[in-house]
Amino acid sequence: MKKRQQSGFTLIEMMVVLVIMGVIVSMMVISLNTKEIKEEMEVEMMRIQVLITLAQEEAILQGQVMALAVSENTYRFDVLNVKDETWQPVLDEKIFRERPVVQGTSFSLVIDEIEKEALNIEFKRKLSLQELKEKEQRQKERQDKDEEEGKYQRVYIEPSGEMFPFELILRTEDDSVEVKLILGHDGEMKIVMPEDFS
Repeated sequence: MKKRQQSGFTLIEMMVVLVIMGVIVSMMVISLNTKEIKEEMEVEMMRIQVLITLAQEEAILQGQVMALAVSENTYRFDVLNVKDETWQPVLDEKIFRERPVVQGTSFSLVIDEIEKEALNIEFKRKLSLQELKEKEQRQKERQDKDEEEGKYQRVYIEPSGEMFPFELILRTEDDSVEVKLILGHDGEMKIVMPEDFS
C-alpha cells in the first residue's frame, strides 16, 4: 500500500507564520502610536508657544510680572503679587488656566541660569533686619506652598514682555520622542522636533 502524501501546513509552520504576523502587527501599532503621540506633543508645544505670546502681551498691558509655571505633569501661568511677593495662579482667565501634559509624557525646563542670576543681583536691595525676617517668613511659606503645588519651575515674563532664555522639553516616558520649545538669547521662540536634532 502506498502512503498518501499530505498537502497543507503542519502545526509548527502555522505557528511560525502566526508569530511572524504578530511581530509585524505589534511593530506597526508601536509605529502608529509613536507618530500619533509625536503629533499630539507638537500641537501641545504650539499651544504653549501661543499662550506665552499672549501672556507677554498681557504682562505689557497690565504692567505686571507673570510667569510660565511648569511642573512635571502640568503647566499654567502665574502672576506675581507684589505686596507679599508670592505667585498666584491666574484664575480669572480661562486662557491661562492649568493644563495637563499629553498623556504618557512629562516636562523638563532648563532656564539660562547666568542671565537669571545677573538680573536677580540687579533687583536686590538692602533690607532692614525686620524686612529680612519678614522676607524669610514669606520664603518659608512659599516653599511650603510650592511643595503642595508639585514644585513648579517658573520662567518670568517681565512687564516689558521680556523673558529669560529657556528650553522647555516635552518627552515620552520611555524617552523615545522629545519635542523642545526654545526661547533663544535673540528673543526668538521656536519648536524643535526630533528630526531637527541631528
